[in-house]
Amino acid sequence: LAGVRAGAQQSVDDIIAKNLQAKGGLEKMKAVQTLKQTSHLSIAGGIEATLTIYGKRPNMTRQEMNIAGQMVISAFDGQNAWQINPLRGMMAPTALSGPEADAVKEQSDFDGPLVDYKAKGYTVELVGTEAMGDRKVYHLKLTGKDQRVQHCYVDVETSLEAKIVSDSPMGPIEQQLSDYRDVDGM
Repeated sequence: LAGVRAGAQQSVDDIIAKNLQAKGGLEKMKAVQTLKQTSHLSIAGGIEATLTIYGKRPNMTRQEMNIAGQMVISAFDGQNAWQINPLRGMMAPTALSGPEADAVKEQSDFDGPLVDYKAKGYTVELVGTEAMGDRKVYHLKLTGKDQRVQHCYVDVETSLEAKIVSDSPMGPIEQQLSDYRDVDGM
């Protein structure tokens, strides 16, 4: 059994190494100090939203979500998580705690959970290979120190993430990733 576990762990490490290389390599990734990411969301009930995330190394983030003309802002400054959420009556910055703060802190991980996953306290399990539409993906299950779970689906051909499903206080959040573009070798 030890040999089987070592082989499975090697497969996880190989998948993650190929993923990091497909993104341009760890050295280039670590050289990036700031980022801006824009996403378009579909929320239960047919509501559309736009999410813009600003990140700064090592683990600071500001997320602005425009939902039906209302701006929800969540942020983490490396120490504290806070939110402005007019949909919940929070018109001024309000400190977050518990699972809500943990979710914002987790989302502020500049490099994502696969980079240095062991040092961050994650365990990663290869659940298997699955079909996702017309492509095959590796299904990785990541469990954090706090037992929060993320499921990462890595495209077998490109080695890039195709989908990430994360636990959150509001229920699972599913991100489908596409339209990857090369920028300066990344």
